Amino acid sequence: MFAYTGLNTSQVNELRDKYGIYMTADGRISIAGLNTKNLDYISDAFHQVTKDQGIWLIEIDKIMLAYVLYFEDHESNL
Repeated sequence: MFAYTGLNTSQVNELRDKYGIYMTADGRISIAGLNTKNLDYISDAFHQVTKDQGIWLIEIDKIMLAYVLYFEDHESNL
């Protein structure tokens, strides 16, 4: 499952080059790759590439939070 982040190509490239976070050039990211072990790192990286541009990624934050909550509830079943 993919989510659209709203990031532009420059931000996507910065995430890839500086943080090793990969997504499509138009800003779609696979939420299946998110988990409780990498969510803080990814969230911090998103903040770093958007903080000076007045962009707040509310939708992706909601998606990430929902995924983590689901994952934590179902982790014992994996």
